[in-house]
Amino acid sequence: MHGPPRGASRLVARLSRCRSPGEAEEVLQKLRAARVLSSAGECTAAAAELGRRALWRQAVSVLADAQGAGLCPDAVFLGAVAGACGRGRQWELAASLLEGVLHRRPASLGGVVAANILVSACGKARQWQRAVSTLWGLQAKWISPDVVTFDAAAGACRDAHAWQMALVLLQAVSAASLSPTVVTFNTAISACEISRHWHLASTLLDGLRCQGLEPDNISYGTAMSAHAKAQRWRSASALFEDMQR
Repeated sequence: MHGPPRGASRLVARLSRCRSPGEAEEVLQKLRAARVLSSAGECTAAAAELGRRALWRQAVSVLADAQGAGLCPDAVFLGAVAGACGRGRQWELAASLLEGVLHRRPASLGGVVAANILVSACGKARQWQRAVSTLWGLQAKWISPDVVTFDAAAGACRDAHAWQMALVLLQAVSAASLSPTVVTFNTAISACEISRHWHLASTLLDGLRCQGLEPDNISYGTAMSAHAKAQRWRSASALFEDMQR
């Protein structure tokens, strides 16, 4: 297969000046004719440029071009396509595309990085069950999830008010021999706050400290909001005073 021609980067940069899907299609046809889209690097750059313009259909077509040419999209390429779909409010499509590619070639996609993009896309598509099942299914693909994977799945549960599963995922972090971060606890606290479980929010705030972590403004603010929603003004005020120390 021939490599991209000299000046390929300048040709790809033309996509950043496209103002309509039709104009982008014209540029893509020229790129294909000039064999610019013959390397994963140039395809990634093209998808990124299209993503900045929210031209998700065209970004997906670049992914199809790459696969048709026998190229193996890496995590960066998939992230660019997913970002384009996201800017076009097509997160469900992004999740389906990523899931299909990861299923076919899990070992060659940067492993957990690509998986994290997929779990995040599922969450943004409001499909928390899919995010969680993707997380649980990673080991079957010989991919070990990291704390970011768990945080992304827990965030999907939080947004869907599935607070019980968010707490299960918090416990699963330690069970997987990973160290939860402040973000991990904040996601769980937020899930409890949204679902009006102030006592659990307080317990998690204490648990954060027991892990040797320092609560940040988000930790305190979310816990205070949980207490305020329950009209527990004194305890909310106590948390505020504790935050000021």
